[in-house]
Amino acid sequence: MNTTDARKLRHKELTELRKRGVMAVQNGESPEDVARILGVTRVTVYNWLALYRGGGWDALDARKRGGRKPKLDAKAMKWLYEAITRKTPDQYRFPFVLWTSRLVKELIEKHLGVSLSKASVCRLLKQLGLSAQRPLWRAYQQSPEHVEHWMRNEYPAIPMFVKILKGA
Repeated sequence: MNTTDARKLRHKELTELRKRGVMAVQNGESPEDVARILGVTRVTVYNWLALYRGGGWDALDARKRGGRKPKLDAKAMKWLYEAITRKTPDQYRFPFVLWTSRLVKELIEKHLGVSLSKASVCRLLKQLGLSAQRPLWRAYQQSPEHVEHWMRNEYPAIPMFVKILKGA
């Protein structure tokens, strides 16, 4: 039997198909014949009939399928996008300077009061067009002694050098 996947039909087309099916059964056709002619399953036709009996012609109207409402509205999503793309985590008093899904999760909880799972945060970031980034290269020859020397001697001088450049 060649069946029609009604999920691929537009709402208007699906509503019309349902009404034609119910009308055909009311005119004396058997539900099995109607199902075969319309290319749907027999159970589908019986479901349409039950909808019609329970609520009339309006009950056959195809509407947008339900689903859980999003936890963040458009305003919150815009704020989050701006927060991630325009600022760094240390500006929000986080201990690390690169955004991670864990930090984004904490930011959402702290500023928006919404608790999300890590998977939800990753899905949300994908919706915003943001993805995890990795450096193109890493310093594999890094010397711990040189890093320690730089952190102890050169790094503390940077703020003073910036003040001198600004003329403070």
